[in-house]
Parts: sequence; C-alpha cells; structure tokens
Amino acid sequence: MSPPTDEQCEQARQVLLERAKAELDGMRTPGVADTMLSSASDFGRPGVEYVLRNAFEGIWARDGLEKKYRSLVVISILASTGKMAQLRSHIGIGLSNGLTEVEIREAMLHVAGYCGFPSGLDAWVRAAAPSATCEDDYE
Repeated sequence: MSPPTDEQCEQARQVLLERAKAELDGMRTPGVADTMLSSASDFGRPGVEYVLRNAFEGIWARDGLEKKYRSLVVISILASTGKMAQLRSHIGIGLSNGLTEVEIREAMLHVAGYCGFPSGLDAWVRAAAPSATCEDDYE
C-alpha cells in the first residue's frame, strides 16, 4: 500500500475542517467558524484551521463525555491557567452546551480553592453573570 498523495492529504484535512466547523457552529452562533477563518490573516489562517480541526473535530466531537462536562473541564482549565480571553468564549459555549450559571460559579469556587485566590478572583470577575457578558468574540 502506497502512502497517500499530497492531494489526498489535503482532501482529508478539508473534510476534517468541515466537520470541525459544524461542531463549533452547533455550539455557538452558526457561521462563527467561517468568520474566524475569514478574519484570519494569511499568516494566522493555518493556525485557526489547526485549532478547529484538532480541538473541535478531534476533541469536542469524541464520544465518552457530554459536551456540558467537556465545557466544565475547559472552563476550569482556562480559569486555573489564567487564559481569560478564551475563558469568556468558553463560558458562552458552556451555556450553549447546557451548563448553568450556578455550575459555572461553583467551578470558579473550585478554581479559587485549588489554584489560589488570584486565579479564582480573575476567573470569577470574567465569569460574573455569564449569560449577560458572554457574547461571541466573532459576531
């Protein structure tokens, strides 16, 4: 069996990208993935495609953990590592995936308790009244 051609590899990447876009669009505003891609520079587009394919098709589309719980894991990781810009977007995704404000608040309490009050407080401020503050960065 011969290795795939460059054309076959590119076709496979495009199929995965389309699946990733559908996955993200199902959790956020339809069309957000296309907006992310169209707003990326020539330099940044390969990175956006990579993230979409690997995060949304490669991780989010997997069986074994409901999207609601994947969101809770991601929100907790982002809060604990201080990734506040991404936290804002993922709180919105979490709400779309069925998390409640109470569940998000309780996750922030865990972050404060296990990662320290500065990390927890920063995350708490970002997560305050999530349904009122989590408009999509790409709308």
